[in-house]
Amino acid sequence: MLDIAGNQFGYFTTAQAVAAGINDANVRQMAARGALKKVFRGVYRIDDFPHSEHDQYMEACLWANGKGFIIDKSALVLWNLCDVNPRKIYLGIPRNHRITKNVPHLFEVKKVAHGFNEIDEVKGIPVLAPYLTIKRCINNNMRSDLLTQAINNAYKFDYLDKKQEARLIVQLDERDRP
Repeated sequence: MLDIAGNQFGYFTTAQAVAAGINDANVRQMAARGALKKVFRGVYRIDDFPHSEHDQYMEACLWANGKGFIIDKSALVLWNLCDVNPRKIYLGIPRNHRITKNVPHLFEVKKVAHGFNEIDEVKGIPVLAPYLTIKRCINNNMRSDLLTQAINNAYKFDYLDKKQEARLIVQLDERDRP
C-alpha cells in the first residue's frame, strides 16, 4: 500500500487497498483510529507523507474512482504553461463513466472524449495532453493573452510540434476575429 500511496502524494482509494490485499473494513478502522485521514468517501491519505502544492489535483483524480484526469485551466497550471489561477479544479472523466456521488464544491467535472494517448502525467497526476488542453481552453473562451502565453510555452517546452503550434494559433485567431 505504501508503494501506491507513495506515488500519489500519500493518497489511495479503498479499491487500490483491496487490490493490494487490504480489506476495506481495515482501511475504515485505521481511519477511525487516526492512522489515516479520510479525504472523501473511498479516498484516504497517509498523513506521514509530506504535503505538496499538487495534493488537491491527486485528490480530484482519485475522487472520480481513479478515472479522473485534470483538464482545462487546471491542466495549464500543472503543465506550467501560463499565469492562470483557476478557482476550481477542472476534472475530466471519460464519457462513459458515471459519477453517482455529490461533486465537491472545489471541483468542476466535465465528461471528455479522449484517446488513450491523450492523457499524460505530471508528477504522477493524470492530465490531458497540452495540445488538447489548449484547444479546449480556446473553445471555452479563455483570455487570448493567457492562451498565447500557453501556446508559446508549450512550443518552447517541446510539448507541441510546429504544426500543432500553428493550428492553435490559427484557431485562436479565428475565434478572436470579429
